[in-house]
Amino acid sequence: MRYLLFAVCAMAWGQPKEFEVASIHPSPPQEPGHMSIGLSIDKGLMRASGMTAKFLIEQAYDVRDFQVTGGPSWIGSQQYDINAKIDGDPTDEQMRTMMQSLLADRFHLEIHRDKKEMPCYALVVAKGGSKLKAPEADAEGKHKDGSMSMSRGSFNGQGLPVKAIAHAVEQVLGRAVIDRTGLTGKFDFKLEWTPDEARTDGEGASIFTALQEQLGLKLESTRAPVDIVVVDRLEKPTEN
Repeated sequence: MRYLLFAVCAMAWGQPKEFEVASIHPSPPQEPGHMSIGLSIDKGLMRASGMTAKFLIEQAYDVRDFQVTGGPSWIGSQQYDINAKIDGDPTDEQMRTMMQSLLADRFHLEIHRDKKEMPCYALVVAKGGSKLKAPEADAEGKHKDGSMSMSRGSFNGQGLPVKAIAHAVEQVLGRAVIDRTGLTGKFDFKLEWTPDEARTDGEGASIFTALQEQLGLKLESTRAPVDIVVVDRLEKPTEN
C-alpha cells in the first residue's frame, strides 16, 4: 500500500510518460487558514484543484511532507488547479513519471535526493505480542489482494505487510516510521483512534495507545537517516 494521490487501475495501455495536454492556473482565493484539495481521474482526464507545488512533489516522488526540503517560500502555500488529458489508464508508477515530467516542464523543477538524520519512530512488537490477524481467504481459498481504506481516525487493511501500517502512521504523525517488528507476511487489521484535535479531557485513545491495544504494536522514539528530496530549483508555472 502506498498512500497515493493517484489511485488508478493498471491496464495494458503501454508506458505513457507525459500528459497529452495540461493546463495549470492559480486556484481562486480561499478563506484564510482554509485549504481545499480535490482530485478526480475519469475518462482520460485528471482534474485537480488546490494543489501546492510541494504536494505535487510529494506525490510525484512518493515521499511525505517532512521529506521535502528547500524551494521558494510559496512552495507549500500557492495553490494551483490542473486539468490534464491522459492516454489510457496508467499505473501509479506511470502517473508519478508523468507528474515528474509535468513539474520539470512547467515548474522547471530540479531536485536531488539525499539522506538526513532526523527524529522518527520505530514500530516494534509490544509486550504481550502482536495482535495482527492472518488474511481471510475467499470462498475459493484465495487471499484477497492487498488494500487499505483510510479515514479520519481509522485504518482498515486487508492482506498487507506491516510496512503498510508504518507508512499509514507516517501520514498521521508527520514523522518517519521504521518497521522494526520483524514480522513477515501479510495481515488483516483495523485500527481506530481519536485524533488529537478531537480529544477533550484526555478522552479517547491516541494513535499510540490504539496501536498497542488493538494491534499489539508500539512506537518508540529514535533517530535515523531518512530519504529526502531537496528542491534545487522551482519556478511558478509557465503560461498555458
